[in-house]
Amino acid sequence: MKKTLIGIAVMGAALLASAEYINDAEFLYRAPVTFPGYTIADDTLENFPVLVRLSETQGGFSYADASDDGSDIRFALADGTLLNSEVSLWDPDGESQVWVSVPALSAGASVYLYWGGSHSFPASQTDGSVWTSAGYFAVWHMDEDSTSTTAKDSAGGAMNGTHVNTMPGQSDAKVGRSVRISDSGWNVAENKGIRTAAYSNVGSDFVFTLWAKYPNQNVGNDRLAGHKTSWDGNSGWEISGKRYDGNNLDFRGASGTSAEAPVAMKNMDWSHMVFVFEENWGTFYLNNSWKSSKALTSATDNDVVLVLGNAASMADDSFKGWMDEVRLRKGGMSRNWITTEYNSVNNVNFAAVGAAEAVIPAGDVPLMGAVSVSETNRHDATISWTLRAASSSAESTVKAWYGTDAGNLSQSQVLASGADIATGTHASTISGLTCASDWYVKIVATGADGSTESEVMNFRTAGTPVFGDVETSFEGLAVTISVRAILPLSRAS
Repeated sequence: MKKTLIGIAVMGAALLASAEYINDAEFLYRAPVTFPGYTIADDTLENFPVLVRLSETQGGFSYADASDDGSDIRFALADGTLLNSEVSLWDPDGESQVWVSVPALSAGASVYLYWGGSHSFPASQTDGSVWTSAGYFAVWHMDEDSTSTTAKDSAGGAMNGTHVNTMPGQSDAKVGRSVRISDSGWNVAENKGIRTAAYSNVGSDFVFTLWAKYPNQNVGNDRLAGHKTSWDGNSGWEISGKRYDGNNLDFRGASGTSAEAPVAMKNMDWSHMVFVFEENWGTFYLNNSWKSSKALTSATDNDVVLVLGNAASMADDSFKGWMDEVRLRKGGMSRNWITTEYNSVNNVNFAAVGAAEAVIPAGDVPLMGAVSVSETNRHDATISWTLRAASSSAESTVKAWYGTDAGNLSQSQVLASGADIATGTHASTISGLTCASDWYVKIVATGADGSTESEVMNFRTAGTPVFGDVETSFEGLAVTISVRAILPLSRAS
């Protein structure tokens, strides 16, 4: 009989109650995904959206085994916890782009990519959870084709934009496709841009980021983004070029006072721009390098639509270049987050897909999922365990092995038995434990052809040991303590 060890992380009861787990039986293959491009040793980023590039040359992934539209693509942690993901571009003839929300991105972190089987897209494909869980208010990938009239907001759709005389579907892009706002000459005012929506719940602290490219021509008052009625209006914000000054951009809050952002736009190749609005202060980063921090009037919410590539009036100098991956994030952005937003797109090897493996072990072998101790008292412990694939054998069992010595789990209790034990999460109680003790437990699922098991985890039962009468006697300087009886801890405490 063969045995396969499945790494299971110990999850808290609250997480188990809300998490969704992948059903391995519904997929053909999986491959580990690591993040060699994340090298910040002393920081963990929560719910960071990582770009995973899929192609026939990327690890063990194969389009032949995947669905035609990428709807079967899923990501999960080692314990089976399903992760939010979004396919932004699917290209079976080349590279596809998928964004996955990594709960704890750190050096050495990893997840699993699953594919194969008949599936619909997950809810996270359209509900924006990949992005809203990371604090983003709006995200435009600009991956629409050349016939599209909509610039999709992937953070839920509230800020979907309408292309007005722009050129979407550009193959010249940083990721996937891009949009070119205008190809007119220098200093031309025209009705071109992406009209999104008005909003009133971002406030004065936010970050606007984008990848941009500019042609070999002088820069006029090109608007990168406009959310005010005029350049010197007393509400909103905007970012624009400086006419007769090709080495700076202006970004303004609710007045005409601007904070200069030094960048040579003429003939600029794809570059990552980060504009940080923080109360009455503006900070600018270019390609992961700090460039300036200057005072400005605080930005404010208003009822004016946000336009990308032009002023809100759509009657000013449009942006003459290309835009890709445009984002608006509420609140601040840590320096490490800025670095990782840049690296995760700029470094094509930031995420690496490993060798493919069949998801379900060969033969009649049930597959364990997440396991945790959800409740303990003096003599009992409730174990939450997830079966990800069942055995059809009548002799199949799911059994808890436990003891007070992690190396000798000599006690056991059958938690379930018989053919086709239901997949999903179960709760079982093991009893007869001594109180106030450290216990160790693992769960083993066994079928006709083998077994899989969780890692060993530990918990402590409640209570205080109860002793019987204690006598003391003295003889000179010596003290003798005699315990007349010790009540059994499993009964007395």
